[in-house]
Amino acid sequence: MIPKVEERDICDLGPHEVQEFRRTLNNGEKALFKSITLTKWDVPRALWTYSIVSRTLNVQRFFGIFRDSNGSYAVMEDLLQGEPPARLIRDAFSDDKFAHMNFDRRLRLCYEIAVTVAYLHSLDIIVRVISETNVLVRRLEDEYLPVLTNLEQVRKVQFDGFRGILPSLGLYAVG
Repeated sequence: MIPKVEERDICDLGPHEVQEFRRTLNNGEKALFKSITLTKWDVPRALWTYSIVSRTLNVQRFFGIFRDSNGSYAVMEDLLQGEPPARLIRDAFSDDKFAHMNFDRRLRLCYEIAVTVAYLHSLDIIVRVISETNVLVRRLEDEYLPVLTNLEQVRKVQFDGFRGILPSLGLYAVG
C-alpha cells in the first residue's frame, strides 16, 4: 500500500501552487510536493516500488501521496531545503572538506552509489543516467552520503521480453 500524507501531517499548508510546492512536515522534514497523475494503471505500482526502495537505499526519500482539491502530489524529501541542504556532486567540491576527502572516503561514496544501483538492478530496474546532475551529496556530521535522484527516468526490464519505461512521475527536478 502506498503511504499517504494527510493535511494534519503538514505544518501550515495554506494556499499553494498547483504543480509544485514546498512545505515542512510536522516531524520537521522538509518536503517537496510534485503534482502527479494517478489515472495511469502503472503509476501506483511505480510509487509503491519507489516507497520501498526509498526506505533502504541512498535515494531521495518518498513520504507518500497527498491529495487535496487541486489534485494528487508525490511528497518527496526536499533535498535542497533540508538542513544541511544536499548539493549536486559537482558543486560539493566547493566545500573544502569534501574537496580534500581522503581516498578511502571517496571510494566509500562510489561504493554507496554502486550498491544503490546494484539493488535497483536486482529489482529489474535500470538507471538510465548517472551523472553529476542526478547524484547529490548530503553531509551528515563529518560523513558524506550520496543521494540518487530523478528515478522517474529509470527503465523497468521484464524477463518476458517486454521492455518498458516506468511512468514519468516527475518526482524531482533539481534546480
